[in-house]
Amino acid sequence: MAKIEFDEAVFKEIVEKIAEGRTLASIFRQEGMPSTGVFYRWLREDPERRLRYETAQEEHAELMVSEMLDLVDHLDDGNSVAVQAVRLKTDVRRWMASKYARRFGDKQTVDLTANVKTDHESILDAARRRLEQSRTG
Repeated sequence: MAKIEFDEAVFKEIVEKIAEGRTLASIFRQEGMPSTGVFYRWLREDPERRLRYETAQEEHAELMVSEMLDLVDHLDDGNSVAVQAVRLKTDVRRWMASKYARRFGDKQTVDLTANVKTDHESILDAARRRLEQSRTG
C-alpha cells in the first residue's frame, strides 16, 4: 500500500472541525479524509502538528463546557426523563473535556519527600584513588 503524504489543507480542515466540536470518527467517515492511522502518523511525524491537534482539542473542550451550560439552562425541571438525559449528556461532556484539556479535569497533587544523604568524603576518596591509579598506570 502506498504511503499517503501529508496534506496541509486536509490537516487544517481536520483540526478546525475538531475545534468546532466534531469527533474524529465523524470526520474520518467523510469522503476525502485520511484514515485514522494516516492521521496519527502525521501527528507522530511532526511535534508542531501534534501541538495544533492538542490546541484544537482544548478548543473543543471549551465548546463542550459551553454546551453543558446550555443543556442545563434549557432544562425542563419537571420532566425527570429530560433531567436524566441532560445529566448523562453533561457527564459525558465533562469527562471528555477533562481528557481534552487538563484544566477541566480533577486536580491531582503529588507530595514527594526525599532524604538524600551523600557521603562526600567517600566520594572524594574514590575519586582520589581513581586519579592515582590513572597516574600510575
